[in-house]
Amino acid sequence: MIRFMKRERQLAVLIYLCRHGKATAPELAEHLEVSRRTVNRDMEALCMAGVPLITTRGQGGGISLPEGYVLERGLFPADEMDLHSFYGDSQKPKIALIQEACRKKRDIRFTYYSDRGISEKRVHPLRIIFRWGTWYMRGFCRERQAYRLYKLNRLWNPETLDGDAPPPPPCPPEGKAVGIFSDNYLLKALFKNSAAGYLVEEYGPSALEKTMGDKIYFEKAFANYSYMKRWVMGFGEEAEVLEPAELREEVKSSLKSLEKMYFSPET
Repeated sequence: MIRFMKRERQLAVLIYLCRHGKATAPELAEHLEVSRRTVNRDMEALCMAGVPLITTRGQGGGISLPEGYVLERGLFPADEMDLHSFYGDSQKPKIALIQEACRKKRDIRFTYYSDRGISEKRVHPLRIIFRWGTWYMRGFCRERQAYRLYKLNRLWNPETLDGDAPPPPPCPPEGKAVGIFSDNYLLKALFKNSAAGYLVEEYGPSALEKTMGDKIYFEKAFANYSYMKRWVMGFGEEAEVLEPAELREEVKSSLKSLEKMYFSPET
């Protein structure tokens, strides 16, 4: 039986392989925004659960499923294949409310916990979708006048609003909407050679092809700004952000805050 904390991500792996046929470990790591080591552990867990994964080495190789493979419900308890099960009984009323609002084309109001803080949102929900290893609600934000994604496990206390609201504009195709399914944030950074092993583990030897002086020059597009920030800051002094300028300034600000936290005179 696949453990609760892993099953959502592992189901995402199976869905991705079913849709794309084959994928490399770095590709899956980027898709799920986890480390390559985590992907390898998930592959081992899936194999132990009876999933017939096929690994092909060399050029054009990767991880795949047998032709005609169908996801077996026996891998998970029956109710866990349902969207509700990923978040437990406490989330079922929320999901049902959103789905009903989608059907009736009603706006909803809810409290949202984002990296920028807590806010109240009014959104016209479009659908619930699975992306990057978790579930999101896609909808039109009345305040920002744009389509956005909202993580279900950060969305709380929803209520359906009565009355007629103006219909939102047509939803742009996935990848063209701001912040939706696209690599909008390009990271440019310098890494010390001590980080080489981790970069190769994540992205392969090609990550080390460019250098600047005695450091590794690294570029990567991220779909999520917060994840990009946490990822690069996890390297500590081994990484220096060059671009985007906004991220470089945020790293500086974080370092000043840490210095104040740890080195300010005790009162």
